[in-house]
Amino acid sequence: ASATASSPNAFSSEQLVLQSGAKIMGTGQIVLNTNTANLSAGQVIADGILVRNNTVGGGDIALGATVGGKLSLLQADLDALKLNAPASGVLEIGGGTSWTNNIDIAAPISFNSANVQTLKLSAAQNITQASNASLILPAGVGRLAALAGGDVLLDQADNMVATLAGTFSDQFRFKNAQTLTIATVAGTVGISNALDPGPTPSVQVTVTTGNLAVNSPISVTDGGGVDGTTG
Repeated sequence: ASATASSPNAFSSEQLVLQSGAKIMGTGQIVLNTNTANLSAGQVIADGILVRNNTVGGGDIALGATVGGKLSLLQADLDALKLNAPASGVLEIGGGTSWTNNIDIAAPISFNSANVQTLKLSAAQNITQASNASLILPAGVGRLAALAGGDVLLDQADNMVATLAGTFSDQFRFKNAQTLTIATVAGTVGISNALDPGPTPSVQVTVTTGNLAVNSPISVTDGGGVDGTTG
């Protein structure tokens, strides 16, 4: 079975299950709002895909493993998400304020270049990862935009990303195991923080193998207008 529609397309439910061979297809962006999902038996195919937690007021999302109380997207679920034009389309997970509070990479996840090349993670609070829960995007072309109202803490594993951008409030930490370029990804230019009267903001980007190229600004300013720290 399949459902085909034109943008905007939104599917909202407590539980979203794709039966064997089922497809949701469309032009433009398809939006999936759900508290639990089992997508592995089917496919979602569109120019852009947005997956959000459907909990009123915002919930949490876990990637790679099943975590109680969170919208859990396993590797097989992520494999079911396919962009019509992977080089230009965007897979967004989270949706930010009012939809998703926190995103945690709970176990290693990866994406095939034929399905997804640009991943956008958007959380009202924090984006984190468990120890050794690496994020692997397609070699040479994998782009990540990490947008958090709080912290981006993706330094607990050897991630594989080619191009990185992001926004944050207090801390932005990222570790990569291949050459990395700071540039524009999915409309986010470089790395910057929102003004916040809290702790002095900081950015730490570590490349364990290869080079780090900064093609877009890394801008860090605290709530009082004083430059923060980068490393």
